[in-house]
Amino acid sequence: MGITGLLKIFTSIQTDHHISDYHHQTIGIDTYCWIHKAIYLTAHTLMVKSDLSLFIPPILSQIETLLSHKIKVVMVFDGGKLLSKVEEENSREETRNQKQAKAKELLLAGDKEAAYKKFAESVDVTPDLAMLLFKVVKAKYNVICIISPYEADAQLAYLSRIGFIDAIITEDSDLLCFGAKKVLYKFNNKGFLKEIELNDWRKCKEFDFKEWTFEQFLSLCILSGCDYLPSLKNIGFKKAYKGLNESRTVENLFKRWRMDTKLGFSDEYQEKFYKAFLTFKFQRVFCPILRKLSNVNELNIEIFEKTLKEAGNGNSLGKVMGNFEFLSPILLGKLKSFKENEPGLEFLGKEINDDMACDIADGMINPISLKEYEEEKLHFEGLIENYRENPEKSRNFLSLENRKLINGETLKNLQKKEENKGKNIENKKFEGRNLISLDNKKIFIKEENFNNFQIKKEPETKSDILNKINNILTNSFFRDFTQIFSSIRG
Repeated sequence: MGITGLLKIFTSIQTDHHISDYHHQTIGIDTYCWIHKAIYLTAHTLMVKSDLSLFIPPILSQIETLLSHKIKVVMVFDGGKLLSKVEEENSREETRNQKQAKAKELLLAGDKEAAYKKFAESVDVTPDLAMLLFKVVKAKYNVICIISPYEADAQLAYLSRIGFIDAIITEDSDLLCFGAKKVLYKFNNKGFLKEIELNDWRKCKEFDFKEWTFEQFLSLCILSGCDYLPSLKNIGFKKAYKGLNESRTVENLFKRWRMDTKLGFSDEYQEKFYKAFLTFKFQRVFCPILRKLSNVNELNIEIFEKTLKEAGNGNSLGKVMGNFEFLSPILLGKLKSFKENEPGLEFLGKEINDDMACDIADGMINPISLKEYEEEKLHFEGLIENYRENPEKSRNFLSLENRKLINGETLKNLQKKEENKGKNIENKKFEGRNLISLDNKKIFIKEENFNNFQIKKEPETKSDILNKINNILTNSFFRDFTQIFSSIRG
């Protein structure tokens, strides 16, 4: 995950902080990082009680820690699959399968604790599983939840760039490559963490970046190996740095690497490099302010061409290249070439209409299947009893057309009830109600009181327990673990 070794390389620019230092600020959360960590830490309980939803309470505890320090929280979830990441996803799937096989071996050997840990490492966090947390958090707290059209990393970096959030909590170093302004790592249960500000990257003592542009730095990260492009044989961060520092441009470095047959450099690798670079710069994201699909940075070829033309000579061009949003002539040419040929710029994320982007962001449709979530797979019973009134209006503006509330009542029917009562839903205001938009209209929906979050009690009989396990195994995020559970039951 991320750029291997990058956080260690940036040790000299990391500063120690406590979460209380960020009071009254808005912090974005790389939610899948928290889910993976919670599943790993609760592996024993998850397996013994055969209830994967038990990963939720530790995450709620972290959210409450942030809220106790008057921090506004924005939970960002991963979305659809990205074409640029197909090879990485396949590799991760293979790794998960290997860990599942190892878990079974450990179970057969009688080492259940080790088996539980391997099981937790092999869990594939799907949209169905993440939706459990999404629904609970939305019901229990006044917290913004956004499901990205594609990757949460890009979405968080975009929110950072436009000033929607002040910092990001994650364990993924990719956020720096996307241009996130301030990233918080190693957040522990006592509230301590490490901060990296992107503006400090040239101050790194481990490597000399003083004369580098951000374009060169991003190229270095990609060449050393990233989620979109594995590194060439025997090429790590140090060798990539040395080569790029001597060659100054990626194109010059590629000429040298092409002559070294041991590296395995090819035209295919070169094309994948440019696609990876453009994916970091322009991956498709969701704008929660304009309620539409956007890009991490503005993608406007005419503006790029105008900037190059105005730069004129080499000196002014060098100054412009210090801007993260700038594209060099070669990269601009590649962008135009990819756009003109099939399948176009789909490697940035398939282009979807804005209504669908809103549906995904609001948790109304599955970002992979692009269909409504199948509630029978989500097991809401016992997770969400009802709602509590939020102390202030939520900043999430949810589209209402043909959607369902968590309690199952269709929004269309709700609107009819309001109209039948003769209420003016355009202007009427209620305290402590969520603001939701409907075809440019605004209504406020009163929420019921939210009781304490409770997990459903365990069945008392052996038959009930076996039935419960079988029900869980039918879910998409548990379908691969049949053999493991069979071993446990045996």
